[in-house]
Amino acid sequence: MTKPIKKELFEAAILVALFMAILHCASCAADINRVSGVCRHNAAYEALTYHDLTSCEVRIAVGPWHDGRTTHAQAKALIDGKWQWLESWCGDVFPGHKDPFYPKVTYNIDAFIDLYL
Repeated sequence: MTKPIKKELFEAAILVALFMAILHCASCAADINRVSGVCRHNAAYEALTYHDLTSCEVRIAVGPWHDGRTTHAQAKALIDGKWQWLESWCGDVFPGHKDPFYPKVTYNIDAFIDLYL
């Protein structure tokens, strides 16, 4: 009689683990990985976090989005003498790809925070 109970508990544990894994993956896929979904907040988070982790110099570029209707911001870091764009995934910040925008002005983190946050 104890065997069916153990089997039911095992199946329930597997279902809970599967549900938690799906929930985690879905949250990242839904772009919950970003701080708030607002590019200026993401840029500040990525610049500050990457600087804290690596001591690399960071900047934030601002310019029109590729469609020209909105303004966009993205952080970049000076890594091995070359400016590289930063991005994040589930809280981790790393060198990545440039978003589809046209950078016009670049700010240090203090000036960016004073102007945009």
